Amino acid sequence: IDIESIPSSRAISDGTGATQLMYGVFSENGELVIAKAVKNNVTALTTKDGYSMSISLTKGQSYNVVFWAQNPDCKAYTISDDMQLTIDYEGLNNDELRDAFYGVTETFKVEGSRTISVVLKRPFAQVNVGAFPFDLEHADEHGVDVAKSSATIKGIANKLNMITGEATG
Repeated sequence: IDIESIPSSRAISDGTGATQLMYGVFSENGELVIAKAVKNNVTALTTKDGYSMSISLTKGQSYNVVFWAQNPDCKAYTISDDMQLTIDYEGLNNDELRDAFYGVTETFKVEGSRTISVVLKRPFAQVNVGAFPFDLEHADEHGVDVAKSSATIKGIANKLNMITGEATG
């Protein structure tokens, strides 16, 4: 297991704070087989070799495994035992504690020992408000002195079914 190395959806954070790894195992029908398990101090996610772990599963059965990695001090995300994500959008923007990574394996059938590689990616888009030099120049031209800025975004989903990828709420 490793995380994407290119900060493609967030301009801040190198991902090294995401040291808490959670995972759940589902049958190919989407039924929960192993409820959320948590591994702490997983610093190898951002290394060249990634993080290795083993899960014992029943031979002849097919599964998907859902992974979520975050900073253990982050309070913005709640992951239920069945790996459903709820997001609390209150708080500061550009907070490195909120950097998180997510991935789901392709369905695989257990026929013996095997290795499955998974790359976790940042699940959220980045919204840039006043991030470009010309934004500040435009404000200056109109006599606006920007000391602080904020944005409110409404009507977006706050729940994610991590096995299906469906966003709701």
